[in-house]
Amino acid sequence: MSGPGESQAVPNVECSQDPLTLSLSPWGERTPELILANAINSVPSPLGEKDRMRGDSTGPGDLVKGWCPGALRPMESGDGLILRVRPRLGRLSLVQLETLNQAAERFGSGSLHLSNRANVHIRSVTAAGHVSALEVLAAAGLIDSDPRVEAVRNIMLLPLTGASGRAALAEGLTAKLDHLLTQAQALHRLPGKFGIAVQAGREIDIAALSDVNFLVQEDRIAMLLEGALSQAAVFSGTRDAADAFLRVALVFLRMRDADPDIRRMRDAVDRFGLEAILREARLAPIGHGLRLAEAPAPVGDLGEAFGIAFAFGEIGHAALEEITGLMRRRGIPEAALSPRRVLVFPVQAQDRAAFQELARRIGGITRPEDLRLRVHACTGAPACSRAAVAARRDAEAVLAALGEGGLPKGTIHISGCGKRCAYPHKADIAAIGAEDGRYTVTGPRGQTGASVAADKLAGVVAELSRHRQASQHARGLGQAFLLPVGEGQDEG
Repeated sequence: MSGPGESQAVPNVECSQDPLTLSLSPWGERTPELILANAINSVPSPLGEKDRMRGDSTGPGDLVKGWCPGALRPMESGDGLILRVRPRLGRLSLVQLETLNQAAERFGSGSLHLSNRANVHIRSVTAAGHVSALEVLAAAGLIDSDPRVEAVRNIMLLPLTGASGRAALAEGLTAKLDHLLTQAQALHRLPGKFGIAVQAGREIDIAALSDVNFLVQEDRIAMLLEGALSQAAVFSGTRDAADAFLRVALVFLRMRDADPDIRRMRDAVDRFGLEAILREARLAPIGHGLRLAEAPAPVGDLGEAFGIAFAFGEIGHAALEEITGLMRRRGIPEAALSPRRVLVFPVQAQDRAAFQELARRIGGITRPEDLRLRVHACTGAPACSRAAVAARRDAEAVLAALGEGGLPKGTIHISGCGKRCAYPHKADIAAIGAEDGRYTVTGPRGQTGASVAADKLAGVVAELSRHRQASQHARGLGQAFLLPVGEGQDEG
């Protein structure tokens, strides 16, 4: 293995043309019908949650982190297949929203699930209904041409509310990155959770970080790598920024070949260092001077947009019918998706009252301080066959125990197992389901409790949140209830 200081040639991209000059059409020269036929023929059998995924392996083995379902390559769970749809440019048209709602009702549980990567999940699809669901999704332009492309096209474009002139640049950069991931075969080896986040504005929203992060401003584009956010590579245009991503991604893959334990960019930064990665990619880091902060969730009246979030990201069929009905009546052509599990609608002043009333009727969230935005939970048992506890049910009990204003700041994460799918960041209070049906609770001071029964979880979390608000009492609680921290778990 070459050391990080030794220069290595960047591998050639396996692409017949310059990937930045190819058509940006998701279908290219082929029709959706041909794409669907090719995609269905190349779809392997759905993987169970205990199947191993590393590279192109599809054989059974130990559970590993780092794989996520797609639409072409769904994952089998306790309630059936999970299909993940990755919207292009972070948006869904009105027709696409209606199509997803119909597909969820016909082939799935009836609900759509917004993810923390600004994707959409359809759950409970049967194996017999999978191909029919793909036909419906393909007709609306919602699936990729190949499972390998689908697996790596993980790009979040944060809603561009108030971005003015930066919006076109951010969309142009996202389109180039999307096309690179589609056309550059060398990138199809990226891990399934490896992602890109594109933001526009004056500061980086740390609640929406990914492996590679871009901040688009009027006069520059900054690229920051997870694990080393204090420095950035800076570019004057979208082409240079996309080319830099390509080189960084290829360096990451070479480092991953040298050390298979590297699964995310932060692992590569920890192992080799930011300077080594950028040097191999022929880039130079600088101190960017950008502010890193958690931005409020984009909900409620946003000026030229209106955002509605949903508790745990779940939107029922009737609620989405009301949403699309209002969009059609008001001439709203599309909705943007936020990793905060928010739909953001471009509106005029005369539309705001109607959207506020709609949110009230369907139980949507329109206040950034709403506690439901900061309590995260996966589906849990029995819908998820990996989960040992009913995480969603227990999270709802936590919300009830906390009451309105029960956690002025911070986050709570209730996870059905150690994969921690619902929330990719470190939470202030975390409860992780164990095989014995109990929870291991991590408090605000980073100390780990021995074990908490599911029926006691709501009371324990409520007590921890109260002590978090009164920091002078937190030490006493830690001594009375919590044990010293062992080795930290991967939040991936």
